[in-house]
Amino acid sequence: MNSTNVILVRKSTTVLSPSSGEKERYTATPLAFALIYCGLDDKDQPITYLEKARQGHAGGLLAINVGQLWASLRTEPAFTQLVSAMGLSPTEKIA
Repeated sequence: MNSTNVILVRKSTTVLSPSSGEKERYTATPLAFALIYCGLDDKDQPITYLEKARQGHAGGLLAINVGQLWASLRTEPAFTQLVSAMGLSPTEKIA
């Protein structure tokens, strides 16, 4: 990952408050970081954060095989292992 992407990830944890214009800090969840890294076309970091989310029983992972959010990772062996560890079939689609 290049330095520009690192800066983007760091900035993603700082949100401007709409009422005061002041910066407030929020703690981003592992699932949020997985989405950020996935959007940066990183293949390793999203898996790391998805595993942390799985260990924390994040509810957003229930739909991991649905939609386009994780489509770029579905061919990654680590993603397949993660999905299997959740008790889902890697090719299973939730309706």
